Amino acid sequence: MRKLLLPVLLAAALAGGCAKSTQEGPNDSEIRFYESWVISQRAKHPEYLWKETPLGSYILEEETGTGALVGDYEASPFVNVSYVITDLDGNIILSTSEQDAKKLGTFEYRNYYGPHVVFRGEGSCTAGENDLLQGMRVGGTRRAVVPGWLMTSARYDNASDYMKVSGSSSAIYTISVKDAFSDVNKWQVDSLEKAVKRLYPSASLDTTGMYGFYYYQLTPPTNPGEVMNSGDKFDINYTGFLLNGHIFDSTDEIVCKDNNLPEKSSYGPVYISWNDEFKQITMGSEGSTPVEGFAYAISKMRPGEKGVAFFFSNLGYMYNGSEPTIPPYCPLAFEIEMVGKHSN
Repeated sequence: MRKLLLPVLLAAALAGGCAKSTQEGPNDSEIRFYESWVISQRAKHPEYLWKETPLGSYILEEETGTGALVGDYEASPFVNVSYVITDLDGNIILSTSEQDAKKLGTFEYRNYYGPHVVFRGEGSCTAGENDLLQGMRVGGTRRAVVPGWLMTSARYDNASDYMKVSGSSSAIYTISVKDAFSDVNKWQVDSLEKAVKRLYPSASLDTTGMYGFYYYQLTPPTNPGEVMNSGDKFDINYTGFLLNGHIFDSTDEIVCKDNNLPEKSSYGPVYISWNDEFKQITMGSEGSTPVEGFAYAISKMRPGEKGVAFFFSNLGYMYNGSEPTIPPYCPLAFEIEMVGKHSN
């Protein structure tokens, strides 16, 4: 069907002088531009593949991976990918690359650069990205031009249905598949267990306390039997990092400066307000609620204790992440020290 699109448009243009004017569709201008671009670029770059996808993108270059096949959404609903998206003139729009961020002048040390987990379902990644991923293999890379009407997170049955809905500008995707999986929670837990064992070989991987949560004690508490009462305030220090070791936050001034984190108005311990129900533990005078994995770790600690908590994104920033610092579906780790009672 897509191969008939250009002749139909040309015929319509030639007949325009005698035909009555018709209302423009939401993507008619972009369709004409896209088809014109494809024709000109085919002439300039006959070495490209120009392989058309089911929804009308064109694969320009491809390095076939040797890993598992990325099937349709049902087979591989989650993929871990790196990507660069440019406009048709080659200007970078979005990239997971640290080098690209430095070129653009947007690089910040605390931000995460690298592969992102993408959910391929409706309401998440674009139809164009999902179209490109199907048929790739883990370890593979595709560079393709994606039409603007596929820059939507909605899903329709065929290419013509996408053309009827307002889209965006066409773009060029370079996308590399690092992994593909059906169970994102298991993928995270496997990643956590590998990281815990790499950093602390003697650590237990018991998750009977809470699935997706691991804790390794570095220093025992001063008084293990100390009773904690709801409303008591305790000072804590912490450093948050990703499984690759990237530090994104800390109460320690030296750690912050060594990792080029944004300057804070103050450093040193912050206090938490204890509660027997860990989800009701709050932090600081504003009473902010920490993510569940952080609060759960604190609920198991006692003054003087120091340890490292590891947990999957269900106990952290979930499927949204906290961009650009923490990507979606990202496991987290926190080194936490329960200093002692807070002095009012």
